[in-house]
Amino acid sequence: MKWSMKQIEEHGVEPLKFLQEVDLKQSLIKRESDIIDVSPVKLNGSLLYDNHSVIATFVVEVTVTLPSSRTLEPVQVPLMIDVSERYVEQGYLSQYVEVAKEEVVTVIEENYVDLTETIIDSILLSLPLKVLSQTEQEDDNLPSGNGWVLLTEDAYNMQKQKEAEDNIDPRLAGLKTLLLNEEDEDQSL
Repeated sequence: MKWSMKQIEEHGVEPLKFLQEVDLKQSLIKRESDIIDVSPVKLNGSLLYDNHSVIATFVVEVTVTLPSSRTLEPVQVPLMIDVSERYVEQGYLSQYVEVAKEEVVTVIEENYVDLTETIIDSILLSLPLKVLSQTEQEDDNLPSGNGWVLLTEDAYNMQKQKEAEDNIDPRLAGLKTLLLNEEDEDQSL
């Protein structure tokens, strides 16, 4: 995914459009060991030369296979990522310091714009933290075993709250019986 500055600059005010499919499976698995498989990455976008910089705007489509967060079964996760990044020639970075606050700016090295690292980073940043298969999403029954049960965070918090309500401080247990005795006396009158 490399283009020379000269090749991009020759297009003038018209963007250099591209529609490509690349295999980044090994690079992605090398950077993220949880990835089981990766489909070929489809790219559709353009590169526009703009005053010693190149604006890259493209869409990344890929399906990444990850282990389920619950069962570790392989789950295919389709991703569609919009990417926009500016590449600046080395001597002109100071002109884009203000722009850098609003967009990603990368220095062009060796007079080439290489999108490979940007694509890999975008995919890795878009991976979900929680991965569930379709049946796991639809099923409310969580796995359990002998002496253990898997809980959602909400169920865990409710369980803790109920335990806190059920557990009475032994120093206050006497007070509770006293209050119950007073209520019984009031009702008998």
